[in-house]
Amino acid sequence: MIRIEVTRVINGQNVITNRADFETQEQADLMIQNSVESKAFGQNPRWVSSNDPGFEFIDITGAIQTEVTTDPDTGQSITRYLLPADYVIHQIDVAAEYEKRAGLKFASESIDLGAEILILIHYMNDQKNLTEDQFAAFLSNQTYANIERLLRTGSLKTAKTLIQGLGRSFYSGPEILEVISIIDTFMQKWGK
Repeated sequence: MIRIEVTRVINGQNVITNRADFETQEQADLMIQNSVESKAFGQNPRWVSSNDPGFEFIDITGAIQTEVTTDPDTGQSITRYLLPADYVIHQIDVAAEYEKRAGLKFASESIDLGAEILILIHYMNDQKNLTEDQFAAFLSNQTYANIERLLRTGSLKTAKTLIQGLGRSFYSGPEILEVISIIDTFMQKWGK
């Protein structure tokens, strides 16, 4: 990913006037070329001459190049100044920034899905009409506690592994498959 930022000096301050992100360098280069050709960023490098109308109002202090030539019409000596563009183009590799954003989004959605799965498990538990002893046994089971912790932290792959290893004494095969299917669908969406 390439970010293009264009800055111009406005009231003595560097100001970002244009910003866009592109997936490829070729796309960025094409946008730059089109924008420079259409002067979308501002004035391009240009020659001005000492005999141009309004020359006295042009700031030539930042001229890149100076040359003395002869005016073909009058034969008089004139000075030409090559002025720089009044903008600067910056290209920044932002691939790591986008990768981090995607990673954070995956983590956030994993935690959200883990919470949704816990709600589903809570619903399943309610449907079982557990006795206090059964519920106490469920709460004291270390595997179930680990699954809950993994789901709360969005560690879905590890939770799935533990869920697949559960015996069928507390949850039925279809209940386990429902949870595994939710995790698999999510992981496929993210290409993981």
